[in-house]
Amino acid sequence: MRIIIFLFLFASITSCNNPEKATIQIKVKEEAVNDSIFIKELITERILAKACYCDTVLNINIPYNYYQLFSVSSSHTENTLVSALKNGVNKIYQLDNQEFRSINSPIDSLSEYLWKSTNEMFGTHGELIFNSSTPEQVKSLFDSLIVARDGIIIQYNHQIDKDGINLLKNQNRFRAYSFLYYYGRNLKNIEPNSEFYSFQNSIDHESIYNISGPNNSIYKFEIEYLREHGEIKDISRFLDYIDHRTVSSLVRDLYRVIYLKGIVESPSYWKKHQTLLDKPGFDEMIARESGNYYFSLLQNTNESISLTKKGKPAYNFKAYDQNNNQIMLSDFKGKYVFIDTWASWCGPCISQRPNLIKMAEEMKGKNIVFLLASVDKNENKWKKYITTKDNPENVIDVKIPADDIDNFRDQFFIPSIPRYILIGPDGKIINPDLPSPSNSLKEKLTILI
Repeated sequence: MRIIIFLFLFASITSCNNPEKATIQIKVKEEAVNDSIFIKELITERILAKACYCDTVLNINIPYNYYQLFSVSSSHTENTLVSALKNGVNKIYQLDNQEFRSINSPIDSLSEYLWKSTNEMFGTHGELIFNSSTPEQVKSLFDSLIVARDGIIIQYNHQIDKDGINLLKNQNRFRAYSFLYYYGRNLKNIEPNSEFYSFQNSIDHESIYNISGPNNSIYKFEIEYLREHGEIKDISRFLDYIDHRTVSSLVRDLYRVIYLKGIVESPSYWKKHQTLLDKPGFDEMIARESGNYYFSLLQNTNESISLTKKGKPAYNFKAYDQNNNQIMLSDFKGKYVFIDTWASWCGPCISQRPNLIKMAEEMKGKNIVFLLASVDKNENKWKKYITTKDNPENVIDVKIPADDIDNFRDQFFIPSIPRYILIGPDGKIINPDLPSPSNSLKEKLTILI
């Protein structure tokens, strides 16, 4: 077993036998590759530590004295392990068959469960959630999920300390409410004054655990702002509203940064704010955040605006179909190209696929092709999934090569999936972030084409 010392990128290092540090052992049970293992903050993706793809023991200083969620991953592995860390804990991560597992850690097992069980809900109840239910039914379904998961969490009261239990309960609600906000704000356009949003009364926007899930507090602020003012006329005023409502400077700094990043990176989530985003004004807002604890997360945001600008020539990416035939975006010059960026492990992506196929089927004969571009790292899992599907002739499943996935996502600025992009016949971006497939979207595309 080779033992190496990590290069620490996030926090200052003290003596390795400092009992307040987190002690982490990584066991690699597969052939070494030319790759690195990363431990990152889950939400901000700031790198805490980096090391080679090998057996490793490390002592690291966690930047928080309470549990927060981190990710353990590499560019070689398909899955990302969700792990709760704070100073003083001991963890063992095992890498086997391209998957990370946390050994003998109930809090990590529950953290993984909370992140994955919401996606499993889409697989089990997708038709009900997206097509045949009322908002009240969807809300009741997720309320039941919260209660069931709380029941599982409290069974571990004697194995996990109070700090850990509080993080898990926070994450339980974060995962459920995150979808309810998406359902209400984006899918159904439910008015802010609706009783549907009553669940947000239980969101404590001052909680320090929101560092591992800040978005819901920002959505809560938006709903409350709209109830008070009717509309959002100025981004700066909304930022002031966040400031006045939040006492904790650390979570306040994070809310400001996540919001500013969000209106650029995920415009479909912030429809009421997009018309207020002008480049000169946004530059000034970014500059004013220079003293923000999380300012580094904004440093590439201006570049992101340029990358996703309508009318910009689209990245001429290379991909492969299931028969290993090379396909490039430029192969479809003269046609509109609808790009669905997805992965076989992405629950929301899978749940939207039937709607996309239905929309494509109804648009056969139009001057448009649908490229379902997978960002799966594991080619076998991708092929196993798509071989069970029967696509219409205007739908093509392709996979982005593993060594180009990061570049592909950077070029189209895809911070999360699914992401739907429309390219024009001239190869230029028409819309970098289309809404989810629907009859309304089909009608708009038909008129455009």
